[in-house]
Amino acid sequence: MMKTMEQLAAEIEELKAKARSDAHLIELQKREIDHLADLVVFFRATRYAATSEAGHSGQKELFNEAEHTAETDGDEVEFEVLGQDLQDKKPRKRPKRKPIPEIFKRIDHIIDLPEDQKFCVHLGTPLRRVGEEVSEKIDIVPASIQVIRTIRPKYACSCGFDNCKFHIAPVPPQAIPKGNASAGFLAYIVTAKYSDHCPLNRQEGILQRAGIDLPRSTLASWMMKCGELVMPLINLMRDKILEGPLVYCDETHVQVLKGTQKKLHRRASCGFKLNGEESVNDMCSITSIPPERRR
Repeated sequence: MMKTMEQLAAEIEELKAKARSDAHLIELQKREIDHLADLVVFFRATRYAATSEAGHSGQKELFNEAEHTAETDGDEVEFEVLGQDLQDKKPRKRPKRKPIPEIFKRIDHIIDLPEDQKFCVHLGTPLRRVGEEVSEKIDIVPASIQVIRTIRPKYACSCGFDNCKFHIAPVPPQAIPKGNASAGFLAYIVTAKYSDHCPLNRQEGILQRAGIDLPRSTLASWMMKCGELVMPLINLMRDKILEGPLVYCDETHVQVLKGTQKKLHRRASCGFKLNGEESVNDMCSITSIPPERRR
């Protein structure tokens, strides 16, 4: 039976639509194959790479921090996803901005009309102030270095006695005697190193940009002095831990590099002790294990 022209045209259009659908499916499968091939290359490099070059589980997301943590803004541009129906989009809720705490100092920047514009353009009568619009922006003042000069006036006596020739006020207690670092500066270095995980070599560069040259060896010496200052507190923590009925210890090996060398220098071990009582707050103390015990 011969097909009519209308039937042939309908079949041709049906075949064209199927061809377009197949081409689109092939393109999607090709993209997925390329993505899987990239994953295979990445996992092979991660699995068979040297130990010192093995990537951390979260290192691949290191440079995507802004994309992962940025809040959705109402002015953000939305891109259409291939094959996604626009009607399926759900309206996004505009995030509420948290107010800036009142404890911070406010600096007022007043933007007022010029004096010649404070009059009505029609009648020439002066405008009256009925209110104001206030907007706040967070600003930060970078760390600035200052020098504290301790001046102790010196007095002399003319009585003639040897123990009464000169008089001067005693030196106040210092964190590091005869050192040129204040307690506040030492706290800044310690906080940046152990709380913000900023090593001393980076802090050396930060201080150089601020205009002061402090070698890393000097910063390291200060850190050792600060460690001696907190030893009484560490001993109190140790005594408090040993008072508990049960103490746990976990000797975890940590890789340590010496200086700027890339080669592993040695392994240091840390002991972790935990109070066994659940009714009181848990305390921990990290100590360095002697080399003869690292086996």
